[in-house]
Amino acid sequence: YEQSNEFLAPFKALATWATHMESMGHGTSTAMTPAESLSVAANATSQTKQAVDASDPTNLSAGAKVAVSSLANPEVEIPVEGALHVLTRDRVAITRTDDACGEVVVHFPRVGYRVSAI
Repeated sequence: YEQSNEFLAPFKALATWATHMESMGHGTSTAMTPAESLSVAANATSQTKQAVDASDPTNLSAGAKVAVSSLANPEVEIPVEGALHVLTRDRVAITRTDDACGEVVVHFPRVGYRVSAI
């Protein structure tokens, strides 16, 4: 970490950010079974506000049926389908309904994923 501080010294804002990130820690996690996690999802209500960037080059709008797929291995991964809920330069979220957990909002980073209308 000492080398990081030295390296970041010329970048005051970045050094401040790095210190802030380190002070937050990693939180605490609780081990749970897959069935327990599905139960949590089934009993939760999304707090994610709908937000679709109107200037996004995909020209998609909130509620559009989309598929989100990884760019890393598109030939072996199955796209996740749902209704577009969030689309910004940094993230994508879709609303989907699953028999095991009801309606959920699934989040993806924008980098490394393709969003396609279906």
